[in-house]
Amino acid sequence: MDDLILYFTLGLRHVLDILAYDHVLFIIVLTIIYNFNQWKKVVWLVTFFTIGHSLTLALAAFNLLKIPLEIIEFLIPVTICITGLFNIFKISRDSVRKEQSMVFFALIFGLIHGLGFSNYFRGVIGRENFTFNRVCSWNRSSPNCNCIVHINTGDVITKLF
Repeated sequence: MDDLILYFTLGLRHVLDILAYDHVLFIIVLTIIYNFNQWKKVVWLVTFFTIGHSLTLALAAFNLLKIPLEIIEFLIPVTICITGLFNIFKISRDSVRKEQSMVFFALIFGLIHGLGFSNYFRGVIGRENFTFNRVCSWNRSSPNCNCIVHINTGDVITKLF
């Protein structure tokens, strides 16, 4: 239980950290087109993002997947731009295909973001302290933190407009 609380706290701090603005920005861009009545769609998007993020985080944490950090750092803003452009050009269409595309973006781009996060994760717990339980505890905190970002963003935007 201590690991779960520790990693939930670390996850929340990471997601809400000003230096992790790329993560927050991606979640905002991914979910901004949905209102509170569409919460199930947001939960699905966050779930698929978390699956991708968790998969590559675990693979990178155990050194089963190695991609140069420079490539990952380049791809993260690309994922944000692609998702934003897709939303701009597809916002007026409410279709199953659009929903499937958003889930696909969430999963694939979650893979990329997970690789970027693996370096932070290694720094926090150290290379020698990786265990399956620690990675799982972290991954259980991630969807909750992402939903918090979406709810807070929606609240701010509602007050602005």
